Amino acid sequence: MARVRATLERLEADLAQGAGIGLPRITLLEPEYLRATTRAEADWLGAVLDDLRAGRLVWSTEQLIAFAQGQESAEG
Repeated sequence: MARVRATLERLEADLAQGAGIGLPRITLLEPEYLRATTRAEADWLGAVLDDLRAGRLVWSTEQLIAFAQGQESAEG
């Protein structure tokens, strides 16, 4: 998560610098896109981590096996 946040901060700084020196927006479209996708990634990752910490998302081998067995029964 720290790496994603650091990337987001770098992109924000790059965009601010570009705007500050008067670059035309057309030249900033790619960094804008990267900022948007990185922000979305950070939001998603944060939500997953929150769910893990709160116990709403768990890794359970037994649960996965039971699900797989249920799927096999439903298909057959």
